[in-house]
Amino acid sequence: MGKSKNGKKNKKLWNRNYFIKSIIAGFTLLTAVINFIVAILNFINGKTYKAVAFSIGIVIFSLICISAFSLLNLQRNSGIKSKSDYDKFIEKTSNIIHNLLHRVRNSIYYMENAYNFKKFDSASNFEQYITQDTLQLVDFLAIELKNLLGKDIRACIKCIDYTDLNEYDVRKMKIITFARSGQRNIYEIMVEHRHPKSIQDNTEFSEIIESENNDRQRQYFYEKNLIKYEDSLRKEGKQYKNTNSMWKNDYITKIVCPIRLKITKSVLKNIDHLEYNLIGFLCIDSLDKNAFDNEYKDFCLDLIKGLADILYIYFDRFIEYYNSIDDKTAKENTNEK
Repeated sequence: MGKSKNGKKNKKLWNRNYFIKSIIAGFTLLTAVINFIVAILNFINGKTYKAVAFSIGIVIFSLICISAFSLLNLQRNSGIKSKSDYDKFIEKTSNIIHNLLHRVRNSIYYMENAYNFKKFDSASNFEQYITQDTLQLVDFLAIELKNLLGKDIRACIKCIDYTDLNEYDVRKMKIITFARSGQRNIYEIMVEHRHPKSIQDNTEFSEIIESENNDRQRQYFYEKNLIKYEDSLRKEGKQYKNTNSMWKNDYITKIVCPIRLKITKSVLKNIDHLEYNLIGFLCIDSLDKNAFDNEYKDFCLDLIKGLADILYIYFDRFIEYYNSIDDKTAKENTNEK
C-alpha cells in the first residue's frame, strides 16, 4: 500500500516538474522567435553588425536551452526505464549465480562424502554415482539459462578420458561426453563414456587449444550462427568438424568454455609444452541463433567461464577419486589371486 502511495506521489511530483520545465521551454522558444524577428529587422534596417550578431546569439542560446530541456526530459524518461530494466537484470542474474554456485557446492560436498563414507566395489560404480549427480547439474543449468534468456537451452559437459591419464599432449587427448541435459537414461550416457572421441574431431575444442599458436586467441568459443561459420571456414579451405553428424538438428549457436587450470613451469618441470591442465569443456547451445545475442550476452559468457572454473575442482577431484578406487580395486583383486 505504501509503495503504491509513494509511486503516485513521485508521479505527481514528476508531472509538476515537467509542467514547470514546459513553461520555461515555452518562454525560451518565444524569446528565440522574437529575437529571430528582431535580427531580421535589424539586418533590413541596416543596423550594426553587433546588434544583428547579438540577436542571433540570443536565438542560438535559446535553442541550446530548449535542447537541454529536451535532453533532460528524455534522460529522465529513459532513466526510469533503465532503472527498472537494471533492477530486473540484477535480480535475474544474481539469482542464477547464487543458484548455480549453491548447486555446484553441494555436488562437490556429496562427492567427497560419497568417496569417504560409501563403499564402492568398483570405480565404475563411483563413476555412475557421480554421473547421475552431474546429469542433474546440467539439467539445472539448462533450466536456469532458459528462465533467464527465454529460449530453449542445452548444456553438456565433455571430460578428458580419465581412464587413460598417460597422455599429456592435449592435441592427442580423447574426450568423453560425461553428461548432457535432457538425458534421462543414465545407462546410455555411461555407454558414451566408453567411446571417447579425439579432441581434434571438434572444431570448437581445437580452436581453443590451438589459439596460442595463431592470431585468433580464444579463451572460449562462441559463434552466433554455426552454419554461417561453417560456410566461412569452407571458403578459407577449412572444415568445420563435429563428432555429431546431425548437429544442425540440435543447435545453431554455441558457447564452449574449457575446464582447465593454468599451471606454472615449476609444477611440471619435465613437460615444458603443457601450459594448462585441461580436464574438459562446458558446452551451452541452442537452436535459436539469437539465444545469447542480447543484453545478457556478456553475462552469459562470464557465467559459463566462471562455472567452468568451478567445475575444474569438481572434475579434478572426481578423476582423483575414480583412479584411487580403481587402483585400490586392482590391488585387492591381485591380492585375492
